[in-house]
Amino acid sequence: SSASVHLYVLDTELEPPEWSKMNSTLPYPTWNLSACSVIAIPTWKIFTFGGVLGPLTDNDRLGKMSNTTAILDTGIGRWTQPRIEGKPPPARSDSCMAYDPKNSRLIVFGGWADDWLGDLYTLDVGNIVGPPYAITDMYPKMGPVTGGTDITIFGIDFVNTPNVVVRFGNHRCSVDVPGVYVSQTKLTCASPNSAKLASILAATGDVDVRISLNGDSFTTTSQKFAFFPVTNGSNCIMFGPGLLSGCAVKEEVSFFIQARDDASVNRTTGGDEFAVSIILLGGGADGDNLRVSGVLVDDLSNGKYIVTYVAKYPGRYEIKVDFMGTFGGKAGALRGSGVVVEFSERAPRENNQMSGDLVINALRADIVQLQEFTENLGKTLLVRVKDDSWSSDEQIQVLMRTKEALLLIETKNVETSLMVDRSDCVLKYLMEESIVIGGLEEALQASKFLWEKLLREAPQIQSKIAPMMRMHSAKIRNDILSYEAHVNAYKAELAKAPYYLYATGTERSMELLEAADRVYKDETAVCTKMNHIATVFDCAKDMENSLKLMALIKELLTDFKVLWEANQKVVRAVEDAKKLQWVGLETEALEESAKQLGQNIKKLPKSIRSTDAYIGMDRAVKEFTVTCPIIAALQSPAMRDRHWEELMETVGQNFPVPESNSRMQLKTLLDLNLHKYLNEIDDITEKANKEAKHEDTLKNLENTWKTVNFTMSFYKDTDVPLLKLTDDAVEQLESDQMAVQSIVGSRYGFFKKAAVSWQTTL
Repeated sequence: SSASVHLYVLDTELEPPEWSKMNSTLPYPTWNLSACSVIAIPTWKIFTFGGVLGPLTDNDRLGKMSNTTAILDTGIGRWTQPRIEGKPPPARSDSCMAYDPKNSRLIVFGGWADDWLGDLYTLDVGNIVGPPYAITDMYPKMGPVTGGTDITIFGIDFVNTPNVVVRFGNHRCSVDVPGVYVSQTKLTCASPNSAKLASILAATGDVDVRISLNGDSFTTTSQKFAFFPVTNGSNCIMFGPGLLSGCAVKEEVSFFIQARDDASVNRTTGGDEFAVSIILLGGGADGDNLRVSGVLVDDLSNGKYIVTYVAKYPGRYEIKVDFMGTFGGKAGALRGSGVVVEFSERAPRENNQMSGDLVINALRADIVQLQEFTENLGKTLLVRVKDDSWSSDEQIQVLMRTKEALLLIETKNVETSLMVDRSDCVLKYLMEESIVIGGLEEALQASKFLWEKLLREAPQIQSKIAPMMRMHSAKIRNDILSYEAHVNAYKAELAKAPYYLYATGTERSMELLEAADRVYKDETAVCTKMNHIATVFDCAKDMENSLKLMALIKELLTDFKVLWEANQKVVRAVEDAKKLQWVGLETEALEESAKQLGQNIKKLPKSIRSTDAYIGMDRAVKEFTVTCPIIAALQSPAMRDRHWEELMETVGQNFPVPESNSRMQLKTLLDLNLHKYLNEIDDITEKANKEAKHEDTLKNLENTWKTVNFTMSFYKDTDVPLLKLTDDAVEQLESDQMAVQSIVGSRYGFFKKAAVSWQTTL
């Protein structure tokens, strides 16, 4: 006899039920095995375990015990032997086997292996059987690595439950996110951050998506979901005619944005958001900036975006582009944002085209510049930096050139890398448009290769020259100390300059300051050179004192210029005042001018306020300020010749009396240094005003009493006549007697005699 390998199926849907033989068979004859059928999506599975293997012979009637697991997919009628993890049960036959649908596992109990067994084993078959529902599709099938993409999952026989879990990944590496039941055929969820899935994405570029409902095992069916890197605004490239000067007005012009991720790799999908601002500088009615309207940003869905606008007026336009942080990417200004371009009415329309001469010529110029820049750096850096035959000074010169080139790479890195990337983008676009420019591609690739090589080797060259730089830095520090002593001596010498003294005068001081500026310019060139050497040899800190001293010297020279310019205004103001005529003089304007000069003096830098030049100018302004009110007081109409003569006696100089010289200029009085006689002049002007009042009083007495009328009557019944005043006249008499007494008692006695006479009369 022999063991059977055949498989039969009873179709119970037929009437009557009908047996049929399947073409699929086990790879070897087996009997007394354990079997269990399990519902699965999309078709049932039949699991077998153990049994006895044949063939049977006269010499071997027992066969060989097995612990093999096999699976029959009833949909396609094919047997497979899955890869089993963990320690399997010992070989046996006649075991009991059942399926645990809740935990998606097979349970094997007991059996025969030369003795009856009572052990229990389980096998997780969830990844084979899955739950009684399945995924058939999903949308979208890609999203950013930062997660958050809303996904709709389609399938069959979904169960209405709040416990929905969506798994991204595989059994080795996965991320679970909560889902939401919508219907028997639809679920929703949000994609996770892909950071934990990096190992899978690095190998395959996408991950499997499975679901679990109500705590069941995850589906065996799945869909693929791809994560794409998000945009980093600081890595994006802008290129095109709309970013170049020389385009035509009133014609549509554009430029491209190439989105790039954190690794500076071109993005291949769209969906990013950019904010574009284009402003006509000074284009408003009042010279304000004018924003350009109608700017369009079109998403080409391949990582590129095209910005289109129209410049209506000739002028300078500022173009700014910012990435808005879509999908959680790094927001911010794009490389090259803030460029200012000029539009012209005379520019040809073809310049506005992406394939026009403007773009091609700019590309050619950039590549030539890259060639020259990288080749010059290469000649400096990719050579020997040490030779025993060199002298110390020669070695220092080589080190300086090398370090300068390294610093140039550091300072020009952003600008040069942008030029390389931009040129690459423009050239690729032109090639896609079948526009070939001979030699440019080779030149760009050579420059790009050399630039990347320089960037790679720069740190190694820096490390190589570092010991030599340290060895020579001691000499450089000594040179810096000597230079600092020179700057100190230079500053000390400046402190003796004549422009510190007020007596030097404005004209001579300005000449000296111009000469000092020329010397300072030469000293600045030396200082710049020394600072450059110090920077190259990492001794910049040692130059701080010299730089501070040079800055202080510049400040002092600037402050003295301000001082002497202010003094020039003071001198001019005084000279202008001297030209004013006495008749018609506006004393209020004169005093306001003096007040303004005083305020300007107070605004001068503090650094020069202790100098003789400042003190002298301040004194001159104060003297002029004091003199102006004196002039105003002397303008009083009360001043008589006798008062002017008294003033002449006070100042010790004779001058024409203003009332007798209508064309007299103020210079006559200003040259008298009236500020020195402030108190005496105050007395003279006060006397003049008082005496003027006395004079007016006496004139009023004369006018009043020469017209007074008396009334006459007789004393009682006699013929003795009596003179009588009216009540008003009596009151006036008493008032005038007091006024006359005031004049008689005044310390100003010019009108005392006349007052005494009136006193007797009254």
